[in-house]
Amino acid sequence: METDRPSSTADRGRELFSYLVRRVVSGFRPRLAEVEARRAARVGEDSEAAFQGLVAKGWVRLDPLAGDFSGVGPFAFEDTDWSVSMGETAVSARSALDSLAVHFVSGKDVFIRSHCDYCSREITVTIKYGRIRSAAPAEIRVFLPEEADSPAPSLFFCCPSDFFSWRSENPRAGTALTLEEGLVFAEGFFGGGAGEGNVS
Repeated sequence: METDRPSSTADRGRELFSYLVRRVVSGFRPRLAEVEARRAARVGEDSEAAFQGLVAKGWVRLDPLAGDFSGVGPFAFEDTDWSVSMGETAVSARSALDSLAVHFVSGKDVFIRSHCDYCSREITVTIKYGRIRSAAPAEIRVFLPEEADSPAPSLFFCCPSDFFSWRSENPRAGTALTLEEGLVFAEGFFGGGAGEGNVS
C-alpha cells in the first residue's frame, strides 16, 4: 500500500546501511556492484528510494570517477589522518568525530591513532563499552565545525592551548569539545543508524 512506503523505505535504508557497515567491520570494502546486485534481487521502488536516500543524507558516498563507493557512514575508503583499529581490522575515518563514532556504528572496541592538527603530536584514544578507556595526551580537544555539512572536517588537538593557537591562525566558526563531549556527540549522531543527516 502507498501509505506503507515511507516506513518500508526507511527500513530498507537501515537494512542496507547495516549491511554495508558489517562488510567494513569484517574487513571488506563494499562495492557498488554488489549493492546493485542486492537491489536488483529486491525489485521495487523502495530499494531504489532507500539507496538514494542514503546517498542524499551522506550515509553512503560515491566517487563518480571510480564508479564506486568512497565511504560509508564514518568510514572513508582511502587513507586519512584518522586511523581506527577494531581488533584485527584497520579502517580510516573521515574526521576526528567520525573516528569516535566508529565505536557506536560498529559495536566494537576501537583504538584511534591520529595527531594534533597544530603541533602534529601523536594522539591515541581507546574506546570500550561506550567510554573513553585511555587517551594520550590527557587534554585532547575535538574541533567541531559549526555547519554539519562543512567541507572542513572535525579535527583533534592535543590540548586547549594548541587549539586556540590554531584558531587564531585559522578563524572558523565552530566549537571545541572535550574528548568526552565529542564521544557523546558522536553517539547521539551515529548511534541512531541511518535516519539522520551527515557530519564531517
